[in-house]
Amino acid sequence: MADTYFKQQAYELIKDKILKCEYMPNSFINEKMIQEELNCSRTPIREALSRLEQEHLLKIIPKKGILISDLSINEIAMLYETRILIEPYILRNYGAAIPRDLLLEFSELFSDNNPEESLEKELIADDSFHNALYRACANTYLLSCLNETTMQNQRIRILTGFTQGRINDSQMEHKVIIDQLLAQNYEKAAQAMEYHLKTAEEKAFNMLVSNKGWVKQDL
Repeated sequence: MADTYFKQQAYELIKDKILKCEYMPNSFINEKMIQEELNCSRTPIREALSRLEQEHLLKIIPKKGILISDLSINEIAMLYETRILIEPYILRNYGAAIPRDLLLEFSELFSDNNPEESLEKELIADDSFHNALYRACANTYLLSCLNETTMQNQRIRILTGFTQGRINDSQMEHKVIIDQLLAQNYEKAAQAMEYHLKTAEEKAFNMLVSNKGWVKQDL
């Protein structure tokens, strides 16, 4: 039981550091460094690294170390291509399964543009909205794909730096999606989702090109 606990704890701690970009994309880490940071023995760390490699968050390279997965222009393009294929599809085919009271709750949330709200809190609301849409989908294979893109999206968002202006734009885009879902116009909701995702993709591309690489942004 204790071994299972330590393995899970190591997995969650390392994963959290990757998703929060404390371990930057395309950087090397090693087991000794992780042991010192987590105050943990080698066995649970190796188990955790193996799981994270299966999730494509890192690559174990013998005699070199552990390479944190990159977020290149090609990676971003593939990630958003996947989301643009799946998320509008979910709205077209499963939009009717999203509870109306939940949509009304999000509509009220995104109508209240409070500049005093922290960006972190706004991002949590953004995640909650997309996850609520995913839960309407009954296709577990699609959800498996989205689980991986969601993890990578967390890194992109930290690296692109969500400004208050972009948060406000994103909330307005969410509101359009919700309004169409409430009107039971699932095709227009899907089109609004596609626009929302393409806008986010363009911002990620622009940030990567302008910085000539990733620079961690403060939220």
